[in-house]
Amino acid sequence: AVTTIASELDVDFAEANVGPLLTVKEAASLARVHARTIRRWIAARVLPTVGARGSGSSRVLIRRKALAAFLSGLTA
Repeated sequence: AVTTIASELDVDFAEANVGPLLTVKEAASLARVHARTIRRWIAARVLPTVGARGSGSSRVLIRRKALAAFLSGLTA
């Protein structure tokens, strides 16, 4: 299933019309996993994030390219 997801990821990103930064919900939708799974990957520090964490905001953003690279690595 992960192989299929990674191979279809470029098409999904193009069709989803998303920007270079994704919310946890958007990343989960594109990766076809639950948002909790994305948060677990972030907590395990295997999926890098960007965001305004230091400014008191709890918003977490994931670079689209980082998600694609991470998912591609799962299939290797």
